[in-house]
Amino acid sequence: MITYIRTHKLLVAGIVAVLAVPLLALAWWLGSPLFIDDAVDEQFPLAAMAEVPDTMSVADADATMVAAAAEDGVHGRRPSIFTLRTSRSYPA
Repeated sequence: MITYIRTHKLLVAGIVAVLAVPLLALAWWLGSPLFIDDAVDEQFPLAAMAEVPDTMSVADADATMVAAAAEDGVHGRRPSIFTLRTSRSYPA
């Protein structure tokens, strides 16, 4: 066996390369989720954390959330607890 490998080095190298490329691709495909993280690490939206008193109207709640978002530097969005509770999409 050793003499065959020594006499056919090019053939053995080709076989090793043909086997190594798919194995390395498979190893990367299986292992990369351990190193590549797509999770977002940020605060939860204000609207989702809000607790609205029963005495507050929808308009008052929206105005309060817009004012709180403006204080936090969130501009151009109108967070609404009522929109977030009924659907998974955030208001634009």
